[in-house]
Amino acid sequence: TTLFRSANIPEKSEIKEEKEPLIYIYNTHQTEEYNNYNVCDAASLLTKKLNDSGIKSIYEEQSMKVFLEANNLKYYNSYRASRNYMNEALKNNPTLKYFFDIHRDSVSKEKSTVTVDKKNYAKVLMIVGLDNPGSQNNLNNANRLNQIISSKAAGISRGIITKGGKGVNGIYNQDLSENVFLIEVGGKDNTKEEVENTIEVIYESILEYIRGII
Repeated sequence: TTLFRSANIPEKSEIKEEKEPLIYIYNTHQTEEYNNYNVCDAASLLTKKLNDSGIKSIYEEQSMKVFLEANNLKYYNSYRASRNYMNEALKNNPTLKYFFDIHRDSVSKEKSTVTVDKKNYAKVLMIVGLDNPGSQNNLNNANRLNQIISSKAAGISRGIITKGGKGVNGIYNQDLSENVFLIEVGGKDNTKEEVENTIEVIYESILEYIRGII
């Protein structure tokens, strides 16, 4: 019954009244830390903002480390851990359409911070893997989201990096959906306030992105 009812709801209303999970947020590298803050805090905040706005979102709280240890895998296999949890989430919540993997970079604070109207933000960098047959769709969508983010705070984006070939993952689980986004939010020296300012921008940008294409 729910499926037939939701099919008749206008697109924008469907987002506002969405009762089934639409967005999945996670951290492949859960141990990445800022200055007195970490990527899990950032991802949890993003999830809360989306849920508070009426867009049902799931935050992955299961431990990547536990999966790696249970399967005798090293840290560099972390994307296998997050893939496992993503597939599990998709199986339990087939309505999921958008996936955000929140990371942080290791660059200096000078490179990872921008001031706009006397407010400091952790800069955003997006990564798209080229070793995925559908990578062009992922790249197109990353460009669209990046444009929205960039429009909200001048200089907040460091752009998009594409990675492929030997020595890198090259997929980042983006083969599971054209709407899997790997977002580096700031660097190791960014503060809680700087990261949270950027999470607000990302949150607003996600709203605009999904309302434009769903």
